[in-house]
Amino acid sequence: MTATASGGTAPLTVNWAGIGMGSPVSYSFPANQQVNVSVTDANGCSGPTLTYPVFVLDLNDHQLVPSSDTTVCPGGSAVLTAAVPGYPGALTFTWPSLGLTGAGPHVVNVANSQAVPVQAYDACGQLLSGSITITLETPPVVTLPPLIAEGCAPLTVTMPGGLATGPLTYLWDLGDGSTSSAEQTTHTYAAGQYQVSLMVTTPAGCTSNAQGGGLVNALPGPVADFTASPWSTNMDDPTVDLTNTSTGSVQQWLWSFGDGDTSAQG
Repeated sequence: MTATASGGTAPLTVNWAGIGMGSPVSYSFPANQQVNVSVTDANGCSGPTLTYPVFVLDLNDHQLVPSSDTTVCPGGSAVLTAAVPGYPGALTFTWPSLGLTGAGPHVVNVANSQAVPVQAYDACGQLLSGSITITLETPPVVTLPPLIAEGCAPLTVTMPGGLATGPLTYLWDLGDGSTSSAEQTTHTYAAGQYQVSLMVTTPAGCTSNAQGGGLVNALPGPVADFTASPWSTNMDDPTVDLTNTSTGSVQQWLWSFGDGDTSAQG
């Protein structure tokens, strides 16, 4: 330790209380302590005593605290930090696998799951080591069939189940403005074609949109109708011509003439 004194009558004597006299002076400190230093001139006059703290650096008495383990979605990034709480000296932080230095925060892109080591050095060459686990959470691949259901409206459809496993949340867009958060849901459709979509979300918030068509085709029912010519007649000319004017995708017909006779002719 070195002290510089001025004033008074030479020679000046530097006194390190409990340590020694003169400047510079060497001393081995066993622990943190306060150092008192004063100066006395040739006449025995003393200046004010100055007090300075001395810290004995022992990194092994402290703990390296890295940021918490984290889970990242594909294409995401992780924020990494490290600290040694309560350590009074200067520290150098290194991240060997990343080629980074400093305590952070460091923002790193994540391409795969990995354990990221971090080290802290002090001026005495002492070392603390730690690690942060980064997990890349890939959501499952979900596929919907090209045609989920087809039938006559109103068409009640139970969506396919067992499309994915694990603790997932589900969001169905049923194509007609309705949604559902059930893993497997049932819905009734009016006539029309509907494109159904599904998004699943992992506990870490990673999402996956279902692949495939997901079509629901609710067919409109036929409308039976006919015309007669004439609508009114008598027994002198009892023949009536009936014309089928039904609409829709008609596959079968059944005429009932009211007198017990029937016909399946279109």
